[in-house]
Amino acid sequence: LDHISPFAIAATLATEDKGYYTHPGFDPLAILRAFWQNYQSGETVSGASTITQQLARGLLFSNEEQYQRTYMRKVREALLAAEITRRYSKEDILELYLNEIYYGNIAYGIEAAAQTYFQTSAEKLTLGQAAFLAGLPQAPAVYDIYSNRDVTLNRLRQVLVLVYQTSQEQNCIYVNTSLQPVCVDAASAAEAYNEVVGYTFQTPTVQMRYPHWVTYVRAQLEDLFDA
Repeated sequence: LDHISPFAIAATLATEDKGYYTHPGFDPLAILRAFWQNYQSGETVSGASTITQQLARGLLFSNEEQYQRTYMRKVREALLAAEITRRYSKEDILELYLNEIYYGNIAYGIEAAAQTYFQTSAEKLTLGQAAFLAGLPQAPAVYDIYSNRDVTLNRLRQVLVLVYQTSQEQNCIYVNTSLQPVCVDAASAAEAYNEVVGYTFQTPTVQMRYPHWVTYVRAQLEDLFDA
């Protein structure tokens, strides 16, 4: 975490799990609320997964199980998240999450994402860049700046609103013990948005002769031997 921009940590927490440092790996109230919403609608409309639950699902579930939308999977996910929280520090879990999460365009982890989209390191990400990246993991295929610019920039706006709201609610966003809290006001959020909107995204150069085939083979290997 000491080599990741505080903005990247704050934007991720505000977007994915603003109660991260206070819950035991899962949010009981959020799960109950999600179950109730799903019951009322008759389908799965809310997932309520914390950062730790997402990590548990990505690392410990098979590909088939990851995409199951059942109550038992959610319960197992919560139990595993609680056990991960018991064994590891919040900083260790967050660090692992940021290094594992997929940001689209074959960018796994925050460092690869920073290099892919902004040709910089994770340590130097600005608020705007960090908010842009924090919005991608929810749906990397949809939030693709190269093929779906308007939707992706709208997602950036949503993330910056979440960062601003969380900063106001929590009197700045606590990111970890070794870094100062991140404080974001309306003016800095607007400036961050304009910075990314004015940025010229360079299409990443994929050093593969047959990228789709390589990606397919890579997925097969991950199924057999883990990532």
